[in-house]
Parts: sequence; structure tokens; C-alpha cells
Amino acid sequence: MPTDVSVVRPSQFIGEYSATPLKLLGTNGGAGIESQFTESMNQGLFTTDPGYSKFVANVAKGWDLAEDGKSLTIYFREGMKWSDGDDFTANDIVFWHKEVLQNEDLGFPVPERYSPGGELMGLEKIDDYTVKFTFSIPYFRSIEVFARDEDILIAPEHFIKRYMPSYSDGAEALAKSEGYGSWQLAVQAHANTTAQMGFTKDPLLPTLNPWVLEDISSTSSLWVRNPFYWRVDTSGNQLPYADSLLIQLTDKRETTGPIKTLAGELDFTDYTGLALTDYPVLKAGEAKGGYTVSLWPRADQSHAMGFALNYTHSDPYTNKIFNDVKFRQALSLGLDRDEISENVFFGLVEPYTAPMSPLWSGYEDWMGTYFAEHDVERANKLLDEMGIAWDANNTWRIRPDGERIIITGTWATEWLPYSQDVFDLMSLQWKDIGIDFQSKFVEEAALQTLFVANQTDVGLSNSDGGSEFLARGDYPIRLMPPWHWGDADCCAMAAYEWRTWLDSDGDTGIEPPADVKRIYELVTLWQNEPYGTEDYVAYINEILNINVKNLYYVGTVSSPPAVYAVSNNLMNAPREGVFGPWGEVPYMLDTWYVKE
Repeated sequence: MPTDVSVVRPSQFIGEYSATPLKLLGTNGGAGIESQFTESMNQGLFTTDPGYSKFVANVAKGWDLAEDGKSLTIYFREGMKWSDGDDFTANDIVFWHKEVLQNEDLGFPVPERYSPGGELMGLEKIDDYTVKFTFSIPYFRSIEVFARDEDILIAPEHFIKRYMPSYSDGAEALAKSEGYGSWQLAVQAHANTTAQMGFTKDPLLPTLNPWVLEDISSTSSLWVRNPFYWRVDTSGNQLPYADSLLIQLTDKRETTGPIKTLAGELDFTDYTGLALTDYPVLKAGEAKGGYTVSLWPRADQSHAMGFALNYTHSDPYTNKIFNDVKFRQALSLGLDRDEISENVFFGLVEPYTAPMSPLWSGYEDWMGTYFAEHDVERANKLLDEMGIAWDANNTWRIRPDGERIIITGTWATEWLPYSQDVFDLMSLQWKDIGIDFQSKFVEEAALQTLFVANQTDVGLSNSDGGSEFLARGDYPIRLMPPWHWGDADCCAMAAYEWRTWLDSDGDTGIEPPADVKRIYELVTLWQNEPYGTEDYVAYINEILNINVKNLYYVGTVSSPPAVYAVSNNLMNAPREGVFGPWGEVPYMLDTWYVKE
């Protein structure tokens, strides 16, 4: 145990050591075990409280952010060890920064957030338990960046060195003995620049997590306690309480989850295995199944489904009407959001148009329901004012060439299960204003190709990734083009060419309007401002105002709650909670145990 051990207070009980494994659900898609639980148990430098109100130390013991924001000193715990018993020190951070992140032979992409001001952040080892990151510009959001669950910033030096020829003559032979074609492939498999998710598929890889992967079969994976785990409860008992995890694997979590939950075969089932449509049946089966099912509000998104028109559409007429705010206002007024709520979400959601939640700094009460009312008469009046005529039968709105206006909503088959139901209602409702909306499903990889190629009419998505925490740690994906994860090098949902223009300083792409340029400018100012200051709130308030008033990304209804089922024998696990950008991380999974 470390000299300065990390102490946590369990939510309810000082626990008992339990030999009964926690029974969970996951999948193995080939890239490792995927489950919300294993993602949430991955230990980073910093974490957050359950209310997502502040950051707290985790793997790191503490930190000091310089007054000018140009350096961040991080302190670690003396005597802390990796799961294989080797010492964890500042050398593991230095090694990650120098030999993994910057190693051109490995080809890892360097995330833009690691290069504030366009220059890679520097790193200095102060002593064995202290490092200092340095930045070319004030980087007040560095804590938010390093607290992301994808930013672990460490690599087990003693383990990874064995696969690198610069440190070991036997690196190539070792790599090939494990089935890798080269030492580079071996390192890529065992290490990463960010989340180090290799721990989900690699029993050899040392980790700092409470449980370590021991075995994988086609139907399950077994995880056993890390004997060198660095955290204790308030009575001094080393965590975790549970000896092991047994994750049952399936490629159909959405059907396996409710079946096994009803049968009492799982201790904890999260929203990845349970849908809102399962809730009534699960609620009725609580007593027989020995579990409690509950609905957790979501802090990581604002709406269940929204649309962003392709404002850089290649067709001149379509481009013209898409870029007229009256057209977007009409589409929003044409939606009966109460009908969507009742028919798809059991009346558990409300009309909501804003691309951010009320939890955001700078949010104003009017924003969430801006143009959210159902008013077909007003919508038709707006389209009439635009000069968009009806056809001879007064059924559909038509283009100047006489062709019907058709909006094709392209959507990935792998995404939300309720999407088709929402789209069917949108199609029926927009028919009342003469707009023919047709949904088209394609595979996700093909869809992103279409978005980047500027070959879509509209992007459709819930607003996941839309929390203020994540926006500070990366960028506000739902508040600026292309309204999706990544940047102009990766992904898009709409107006990819606007983002290309912005990122290239006008060298390529299509020039956006002044309001979008202002958003881009404000985001930089906002992210470089210390959290909570008067300027911070003013910047984000202006960003929100521009987005909402222009209806660039329009929501339908608020996000549905996430469904969770918890065994009555699982202690210290919350029966009620909030699902946020860090999943179940704040709920101290290492304190959970099955009462025997």
C-alpha cells in the first residue's frame, strides 16, 4: 500500500470481503471487453463527485495549477504499485510522454488537446512522485482535459520497455512470440496514448484498476482483485471488497440484458443492456427477480434526438432554404413533441430544443423550449413568407423547378433503438407543413464517409457528449460545426465544409456566416478562461445564445432517463443516481460487494 493511501467513504456500509463475483453483462467485439462497468473502473489521474460539481484527486494525490495557467504540477503517492507489484512512479508518466506519445515509430495520433497554442505540452520530472506539465499558453482547462476518462497519461514503463528495441534486444522476438508481426504492433496493443483500454483484452498488462483481467472465453470474462490496489475505506480495509467480476458476454446486450435481469442472473445491469421500453416489464418483475430497477436522469446530454441541416449543401436551392432561419423555425414548430414523448418515451420526456442541458453555465430558462411549441399554422406562414409554394394538390412544398422538397435523414443502423419510431413521427408531422422527410439507414462507417463528403441533407443524433465537463476537456461538439465528435479530420454530422474552412483559416472549405465564426472565436476564449469567472460565464452564454436563436442543431424532446437494475444483494451500489459523462465512475465501484 502507498505511504499516503487514498481513503474513500463507502456510500452506505463498511463492506465485507466477498468471494461471490459481481455478475455483469458485456460484449467482446474483438477490441477487448466492452462494458460500462469496466470503462467506469478505469482509474485516471482525476475524477469527479457524483453531482459533477467538482474535480477530485484520484491516481494523483493532488495538483497545483500555476496562477498564470502555464504549468500544472501533479503529485503522486509514495509506495504506490502496479497490479504486478512493480513501483508506480513519475517515471511512468515521463515514459508515456516521451516514448509512447511522441514515438513516431508507433504512429499514435497526438490529440489536439495535448498541444495548447499549437505546441505539445512539456513535461518535467521533479522527483519520483512529482511531475510538472508546461504549456505555451495559459491552459486553465488542463484539469478538465486530464480528468477525461480517455486521458490516463501513464504507461507501465517496466512492462512496455520489453517490447521496444531501444530498451531490449529481445523485443522483436517477444512480440512475435505473442503473435504480433512487429514490436510496433505489440506496443500498440499493450499501450495507448489515451485510455489504455488494453486492460480489457490483455491479461498481462499491469494496471492501477481494482480488478485485473484473468481469463476470457467466448461466453465470459473473469476479473480478479488487484492485490496492490491503492485505496482503502475509512476503517483501513483495502479495496476492492469483491474478489472478482464475472462478465457474461453477448453480442446482443439489448435482448440478453432484460432476460437475465428478470431471471435474477445479474447483479448490475446498466443502460447499455436495458432500454426504456424494458422498464415496465422490469418494474413488474422486481420482487421475483430480486432487484430494484430505476431511472437515472442523464447529465451527459440534453435531448433524445435532434437534427442539424447540412448548411453547406451542394444543391444551391437546398443550401438557400437550409440557411434561412425561418425554414428551421418552421421545421421546429411543425413537430408535435408531446406526441413524440407519449408514443416513444411513455410520457417521461418533455419538449426540448436546446443542444445543451440546463446544467450548463450561462444557460437561461427560455433556451430549452425556444420554438418548441407545436404550431402548424405559424410554421406554414413562415414557409409562405419564404416563397416556398405548394404543389397543385396542396400536399407538398415544391422547389422552383416544380420538384417536391424532400429531406433525407441519414442515420446509422448501430445507433439508438428508438430512432425509427421518432423518425416515423417526424415524417408524419412534417407532412402537415408540406415537407417530405424520409429516413435512410446506413452503416456507421459509410455514414461518416457521406457526412465528410458533404453528401447528406441532415444529421440526426441525440446530444450525447454534450456536457459542459466534456466540452471543456475537448471541445463543445454540439455547439459548433460539424456538431459531432472529432474535428475536421474525423467525424461530422452537418456542415463539414464550414469546419474545414475554420480549421484551415479559410484555405479550404466553405466560409460560414458571421455567427458561426463568432462561435469559433468564443470557444477559444471560453476554453482559455478559468472555470466560473465572470468572463467564462459571459463567453459561454453568448455561445449558447447564438446556437439557440439560430436553431443550428434542433432538439425534439429531452433525453430519456437511463434504465438501471441493481440486485438487492449488491451493497453500496446506488439505487438512484445520475448518469453523466464519466458513467458510474463517481459511485466508487471498488466499494461494491455481494452480501453473502
